[in-house]
Amino acid sequence: MMLDYTFPDSDRLGTLAPHAGIAVGQRVPELRGLALDHALASSFSDYQARGVLPIAVSVDRPEVTRGEYDLPFPVVSDPSATWVESFHVVNRVDGAQLAKLHSFGIDLESYSGERHNVIAIPSLFLIDRGGVVRWAHADPDFKVRPSTAQILAAIDALAPLR
Repeated sequence: MMLDYTFPDSDRLGTLAPHAGIAVGQRVPELRGLALDHALASSFSDYQARGVLPIAVSVDRPEVTRGEYDLPFPVVSDPSATWVESFHVVNRVDGAQLAKLHSFGIDLESYSGERHNVIAIPSLFLIDRGGVVRWAHADPDFKVRPSTAQILAAIDALAPLR
């Protein structure tokens, strides 16, 4: 399955969908999870140069996540959806969505090992060293995601994130 993503217009960039995400200025909840190691790709150097560590969160079990994602940064396995709930980016998959996912060969219960049928709303949070959200973007349309250039511009605008 090939997905074509679109980048949000500037008026939608850095915004949160209604009832999604943690607002800028709020402290993130204290959470623990099992971090899964991935090799850092060469493009990761732009984030490293800015002192930023991206972390992805997946509701998949660790053994599924290890084989599923090839990202240049750590992925936290969150099958109980604790992080997703805490960051207010929950997408509870209904019957029609679940059937559509099944038609693509996606079985949420086998991936997560849970019966909650939860996936995350695609989102991005820039969090300073004090644990405060400094920039946030969440859009329930999984095809609309900030480009790397847009993310780096947001990081540069907030520098330093201390």
